[in-house]
Amino acid sequence: EDAQTQTTLSAVDLDTAATAREEKLKTENQELRTDVQKLIGALKDQQLMSKEYESTLALALGALRSAAFERHLEISGVQDRYRELLESEKSLNHRLKSENVDLKHALGNAASAIRLSLSSESEAMVCGSAGDESTSSDGSRINSSL
Repeated sequence: EDAQTQTTLSAVDLDTAATAREEKLKTENQELRTDVQKLIGALKDQQLMSKEYESTLALALGALRSAAFERHLEISGVQDRYRELLESEKSLNHRLKSENVDLKHALGNAASAIRLSLSSESEAMVCGSAGDESTSSDGSRINSSL
């Protein structure tokens, strides 16, 4: 009977141990399920934050693209205006160079005419002086134009 009592006690102990182990596993399983629910909630929160971040980022990038395009248009406008002014300046420089060449020619012609006039006047004075000269009684020449 002792062996049978011990076997019965061992079976009861095993049954109690199995029940205790089962209760412990149920408690642990419940804790794990609670942790999983918390993790799922945290994941949903992070997904929501991620979507909000993406949407805010999309808005910011849209505004940035718009601003960059406006700056591009402004820069293009300034460059076009600069090209127009540069072409205008080139045209003006060309006109001024042409005018300068014409004025140099006119000045050269005027200088030549003045030189020619002065030369003719000098020759006329020299020729006229020779005809106006008289011989004095002592044989020396006298210039009557003086």
